[in-house]
Amino acid sequence: MPTPRKKIGLVILGGTVLSEESSDKNAVITKNDIKPWLSRMPEINIMADIEPVFILGEKDKEPGLNHWIKMGKIIADKMDEYDGFVVTHHVHSLLQASCALSFMLGNLSKPVVFTGSQIPPNLSKTRTTRKILKKYKGLGIKANLINALQIAIQGPSEVSIMFGNKLVRANQAHVTKSLSLNLFNAPTRAVLATIDFGIKISESARQIKRGAFKFKGLFDDNVSLANFYADQNIEFLKWVLEKKPSGVIIQSHDLDTTAELLKKSLPKNLSTPILIHTDTPFSDNDNSYFQIISNMTFEATLLKLKWVLGQTKNRKQIANLMRENVALELFEEGE
Repeated sequence: MPTPRKKIGLVILGGTVLSEESSDKNAVITKNDIKPWLSRMPEINIMADIEPVFILGEKDKEPGLNHWIKMGKIIADKMDEYDGFVVTHHVHSLLQASCALSFMLGNLSKPVVFTGSQIPPNLSKTRTTRKILKKYKGLGIKANLINALQIAIQGPSEVSIMFGNKLVRANQAHVTKSLSLNLFNAPTRAVLATIDFGIKISESARQIKRGAFKFKGLFDDNVSLANFYADQNIEFLKWVLEKKPSGVIIQSHDLDTTAELLKKSLPKNLSTPILIHTDTPFSDNDNSYFQIISNMTFEATLLKLKWVLGQTKNRKQIANLMRENVALELFEEGE
């Protein structure tokens, strides 16, 4: 008896450019472009039955939180219909989108894989770009999409990012500092699989599922960001707080100075939750003024706080949820 073909949902929010060629079929600009675009990649229809869902085209505005919530609702509503999902997305905000989705989809039992193209839709053919494209073949989506589909068919059941030959946990990922086919990287235990003549899934990807699937799509987007340096004036933060944000995240470049400044200047009964995001692993997190976050990426911290604020406005509950490993977003000790 033949094995039933897998059914994969393909959610499109940009990131669809196939190559640097100028062609009407080179990317998905409107919904009508999907069929001719897919026809340029006949391999993928051999792999599975692909059902596309269009949200944004290549030349539409950059996706934001409302688009990501819509994406989450679509995936949640179709969870029982598909064996897995692939999301194509503009690379500039792909990290934030995938982090947001990881918090929305609780106890996920199917793979949700983000991927995209590193080639912009309106590529200027300068001498520099021609040299880059000649040196780095495969910056378009085709190879990424084929690999992402393999993961969606048989990969780990969590929100992940597939670029090049590396699959990484979305909410622990960071952008690599140099141009590479592997646009995203992550700590060792958050590298879920590699693809090299087949899929090699890491042991850290074999997670035990807990409970029934839950969709929690409420977010509060009213979060302010502030960069603090050693000579930063506290008046700036007071000005931010006057705008009445639901929460504040401070990126600190001098943790001790920032912490001392806040303790001296902020009232103890301040109702607005303040997080300090830092790369310093040794920090005292036990105080009533602010919460120090050093075990998450900045993108995960930002989207998690927005998600937590969508669940509760109680400051103690907010602090507890920020400490909780909700979606495997916390780094393991030593990473």
